[in-house]
Amino acid sequence: MRLSESSLVVFKNEKGVVVTSGTLTIKEEGANRSLLWVTNPTNKSIVLDTCMVRGQKITDFGTVDATAVDSASVSLYGHREMLLNLRAVDNQDAAQGIADFELIRRKQPTGKVQTVTVRSHGISGGGQHSHQLARTIGDRIKIIETQTGHTGEYFIIGERHKLNNSMTRYETTWYLESATEGHWFMIDEDDIVTPDGNGEVPEDSAVLLPI
Repeated sequence: MRLSESSLVVFKNEKGVVVTSGTLTIKEEGANRSLLWVTNPTNKSIVLDTCMVRGQKITDFGTVDATAVDSASVSLYGHREMLLNLRAVDNQDAAQGIADFELIRRKQPTGKVQTVTVRSHGISGGGQHSHQLARTIGDRIKIIETQTGHTGEYFIIGERHKLNNSMTRYETTWYLESATEGHWFMIDEDDIVTPDGNGEVPEDSAVLLPI
């Protein structure tokens, strides 16, 4: 809702008669809320039972619309549109950053593997059995698929294991995310250490600095 920075407000009694007037000031405003400050200029106590605020919705005024277009992609593959309605975004730079990011991800058509399933003997092993036991979430793997000629590297972001047929059939499904598009980051952990008497810290260590 859009309000002026300061507006006149009137106070009425239970019969609807105006008893005094004051001011309404916006202290804070955001995408879906506002903090309003109502001032009573008189020395009389007033109880605020109901507050009716009227304003204009900003969701349809295009104030944070952002567009990203790649002419080369349109020329090669045709016109395609993607619309994102992100009501929590009320910053133009943030909206444009999201639009640019999605364009980078989607302007070139690519084939990606989402899941891969491998099987082995649950007791005798063989085949991909050792990989089924060793690989887990966060590992980076390379897939070479000869039928379509696809080769790519992926992160395992999920896994499912099944053992049936009297434990003779061991099946593993990995859920994958591309590791070669450059739109990912991995979160790791490190020890925060205290510098020694000379102000030095061991190599490959994180340091917490006062600000």
